[in-house]
Amino acid sequence: MSEITIEKEENFKELNKDDKLELASLISKWWTKWHENRQSQLDTAQRIQKLISLNQNDRNEKKKWKSNIKENKIYTTWDSMKSGMWKEIWSNESQMFDVVAVSKEYEEAAQLQKEAICYSLKKMNAGVQYDIAVDNWGIYGDFIFKTDWKKHIKKVSRFNQFRGFEEIELPIYENANIEAINPMFFVWDVTKYKFGKNETWDSCPKIFKRFENIENIKNNPQYNLTKEELDELDSEETTTSVDCESDRQLADLSKYGEMYEVLYFHGDLKFKGVRYKNIVAEVLARKYIIRFEQNPIYINPFVVGFTEIDPYTKRGISPLKCILDMAKAKEEKINQASDMATLNANPPYWVSDAFLKEKYKDGVIEYEPGKCLEYENSYQGGFPKLSSLMQAELKK
Repeated sequence: MSEITIEKEENFKELNKDDKLELASLISKWWTKWHENRQSQLDTAQRIQKLISLNQNDRNEKKKWKSNIKENKIYTTWDSMKSGMWKEIWSNESQMFDVVAVSKEYEEAAQLQKEAICYSLKKMNAGVQYDIAVDNWGIYGDFIFKTDWKKHIKKVSRFNQFRGFEEIELPIYENANIEAINPMFFVWDVTKYKFGKNETWDSCPKIFKRFENIENIKNNPQYNLTKEELDELDSEETTTSVDCESDRQLADLSKYGEMYEVLYFHGDLKFKGVRYKNIVAEVLARKYIIRFEQNPIYINPFVVGFTEIDPYTKRGISPLKCILDMAKAKEEKINQASDMATLNANPPYWVSDAFLKEKYKDGVIEYEPGKCLEYENSYQGGFPKLSSLMQAELKK
């Protein structure tokens, strides 16, 4: 059964002040909702990130005698995986792809075309961006890139028959550009995207979050802010930057130090009965629409990829998730064995209270190697076996 879709082009309708306030609120709510819907992915990513960066907490900070061995299985596994991928895929631009001629007479042209593409990849520093993207995949399970063009302005003098020579600005698109995006700051409407259907990804509403300082916002010719809005932003107090310790905390902020949150929306949008296609809208500090236009250059600037997809969050699954619990259990067994060896090498001893003045709080005896365990002289029963005490301690 074939599927027929009829699209009707509608005239682009500009927004008034009230429309902008309403749309800014709507996009901000979408960001919050879509971000909260993938908390299970972020919980796993937080665990993996600590292990990859060798930033684990100590096993038992209060009892220093206990072993604190870090096997670092997640780190070594990921290091081996990434090294193999780097060697096979992006260590050299020429091995990332091939250009094949349709016949012998075009072989030279195909080789020249490949050299041109390799030069372009080298110029956009694609290898570094692949490094970042693969690290993101290892932590979150998502590959995400933002593509655009490097552009600069060239000033030239042109003759005008009415005004004579005048200086004009010409935009020059120098080279394609690629940027790896942190999945923590990128969300989309998972109900609108059907995996494998590129057209649904192009039209799907997507939001990319970043932070910009006010000077960059003022100097960006694409942004429109009234003097009243600028004065309101300048009057706001600067928040401290030391309160934010992780990307996850940063994802919940609308202002960070002297920088303001910018939500970059792309996709199709139905707003107040009007259907907008291929729209770019940018929201500043969850209050102001500073840009609202049809995408002027390309259909979709974002590229996303996965190896496995979570059926609940519709986001990627990290390849390291499957060994998290196993690595933790193995590390715990190694530390328990080390604790037993330490206790056996220097076991605690029972002594009469005549030799000790130490009293134990709430009747709790802290058990450790070489500890003298006090008992009263009037006690006539048998002493607990040290081996059973060791087992009880190791379970804590």
